[in-house]
Amino acid sequence: GFTFAAQGVAMVCDRPAEPLAPGHVQIEEPNASQYDTWANTMCHSFDMPSDVGEMGRSVLDVPEVRLYLAWMDGEPVGTALLYSQQGMGYVDLVATLPHHRRKGVASSLVTRAVADSQTLGNRWTALEVVNGSAAERLYKRLGFRPVHHRPRYGKHL
Repeated sequence: GFTFAAQGVAMVCDRPAEPLAPGHVQIEEPNASQYDTWANTMCHSFDMPSDVGEMGRSVLDVPEVRLYLAWMDGEPVGTALLYSQQGMGYVDLVATLPHHRRKGVASSLVTRAVADSQTLGNRWTALEVVNGSAAERLYKRLGFRPVHHRPRYGKHL
């Protein structure tokens, strides 16, 4: 069966996104021909098998989903996804390649996703993170606040 994996924290950002100073991280919305780059970057960042990324290819046909790919010096270094529906945006799959962490990649991705979510007319932008993690501290600095805690369960495959 399933076992307790972590305490999850649902967080919401309901204030205007503060733009980051222009930096060395470029964010783009990849097209269908760049999906493999996006998926490989995401899988490598989360240390997942590369074939896991193939499961997400169907999101390319979902107009409510935006993918983001971060680049530094011509190299893909991070990913994020924004799903928008009924006045709410949800940020997911924020990932940075291990050797590019702590360089502003995740901050740039999340800031862009929040700004786009607000431009789309979403009243809230939410995400979920592990309680007490470095990611939770990052999201708080970017304007997210905790709204709900819940246990997360997983099953080892």
